[in-house]
Amino acid sequence: MNVTNQQKIKAIWLRPQVAPLLALALLCELGVAILNVAVMPVYLRDLRGFSEGVVGLVVMSFLLSEAFFKSFMGHYTDKYGKKFFLISAPMIWSITPILTLLIPMGYGVTETLAIAGLRVLDGLSAAMLWPAAYASVAEAVGPRERAHALSLLNVCFMIGLALGLPIAGGLNGLFDNPGAGLFAASFLFVLAALIAVFFHPKSSRSHVDVAEEYRIKDIWLCCKKIPLLLITAFVTFLGVGFPMVPLQWFAKDELNLTQAEFGGLALPAGILMALASVPLGSWGERIGKEKAVQLGLGMCSIGIWLVALGAWIPFLQTQIVLSLGAVLVGLGFLLAIPSWYATVSHIHPKRSASYLGAVMTAQGLGAIIGLVIGSKMYEFNHYAPFVACGNAVTLGFFLSFFALDRLEKRT
Repeated sequence: MNVTNQQKIKAIWLRPQVAPLLALALLCELGVAILNVAVMPVYLRDLRGFSEGVVGLVVMSFLLSEAFFKSFMGHYTDKYGKKFFLISAPMIWSITPILTLLIPMGYGVTETLAIAGLRVLDGLSAAMLWPAAYASVAEAVGPRERAHALSLLNVCFMIGLALGLPIAGGLNGLFDNPGAGLFAASFLFVLAALIAVFFHPKSSRSHVDVAEEYRIKDIWLCCKKIPLLLITAFVTFLGVGFPMVPLQWFAKDELNLTQAEFGGLALPAGILMALASVPLGSWGERIGKEKAVQLGLGMCSIGIWLVALGAWIPFLQTQIVLSLGAVLVGLGFLLAIPSWYATVSHIHPKRSASYLGAVMTAQGLGAIIGLVIGSKMYEFNHYAPFVACGNAVTLGFFLSFFALDRLEKRT
């Protein structure tokens, strides 16, 4: 893409091709943080009476759906254009929280399956949105600006996550009902859909031959070209999945924090990471994408082990250590992820969404397996998910050296 002199002068986040995408991503991530991170685990366990293991299975249905559909959605994004998917995803998302509240309680397996079915629709929405959003941002800027531009998406993610926890906690405290945040999530997704309809500029038509149909072997072709990248993605996000569901239970059970207090603890850390995202993205461009990914994963590993070592070292079992570990993990991912996705988008520029979808699928599968195992681990030992997470992310850190070196030689 050619970048005009005016675009070079104007900050990336102010450009008309980028600003609507960032606003859409912010609203969607805030909605996801409220729906799946802050509300759903607490709502299902404390209000509907689901066990920790069943909650893990319900959340797994969301991630499994996202992982399964992402490669398909990435392909069709390249084929038909991005706008349709950027509109459809938040529209579907806006309906599922309300339908969740309408499911009657006390119907056992039927109730569980109904809620899991709605999480499958949530996963489809995520699969439609994120490959299209990442590919749209990458396409809207020049090749040398991609890591920086994608780091702005991380700003949106961190702000959304940072605000999602206290907003959900505040609504929970105000209405004394964990389900109150579901209405807020639905409203945010409606706003995101409106932005996509009225403000998102028309994306380019497919780079892929319109007559070409999606074939299962396309997934195999992606895997064949980047197997080590996919293994690294799978292993790293396997680790991410282990504490994904138990995190809020851990804060309540081990640190005696209410949902609102936990959200208040996460807010300053999230804002700090959001402010650091753009400088980290720029620094990652200067030191090189490979080093940025490796350094970022190293920081994540250190942050996770700070928390995990509390299983054996009592003085690490504090809110301060949890916050410090979370900040290191957040900063590490902010450094690693933009360079990671920028690297993937460069593998085949005309199929960037397809490759992004393949990598995101590997990440999703890892997170799925991790959260199911992590939820069961928590029933036996509250620190076990964090120890497992530390091992997996550390392994992903070492694998990244081989994966990125092999990719650089091939390309």
